[in-house]
Amino acid sequence: ILVVLVGAALFIAVRSLIARRMRSSMRILLSIFTAFFIFLSPASAFAASLSVASSKSVVSAGSTFTATVLLNTEGVAVNNAEGVISFPSDVLSVDSLSTAGSVFSIWVEQPSFSNANGTVSFNGGAPTPGFNGMAGTVFRITFRAKKEGPAPITFSSGSVYANDGLGTDVLSVKSQRS
Repeated sequence: ILVVLVGAALFIAVRSLIARRMRSSMRILLSIFTAFFIFLSPASAFAASLSVASSKSVVSAGSTFTATVLLNTEGVAVNNAEGVISFPSDVLSVDSLSTAGSVFSIWVEQPSFSNANGTVSFNGGAPTPGFNGMAGTVFRITFRAKKEGPAPITFSSGSVYANDGLGTDVLSVKSQRS
């Protein structure tokens, strides 16, 4: 947010210097652009987050548990999220994936997994007006522990796109298991 405010202040200062030398019609056009910049830039300062929520951080051999992939849009309507989740394939294996109750109804890439590589990937979307919320379920992963030990589940990549017609990536936080 500070970067946006400093940028806006700098832009206004430069605009003022230029405006002194421009005809009045150009000043009006530049003023409209300035207002557009100031009022729409804070929207891009919002930041969405993807997280994996589960009750297990250390697992016992043979145990199963469900982890939920959650989306928090921080007040911005979004219409797409994609990512790759990593898990230790020597400790965990995926038993199943479920999109029941998901905030997304369109799947560019249905959630899928590779137990050999220790990854789960997904790419889901929602039609306009998109999704705007704090703890939207994207999908659920049921894991089975192969052996006892710590089992970190983390995002290795991800993006969340605003429903702004521009495909603005508003993801700022990818959290591991919480």
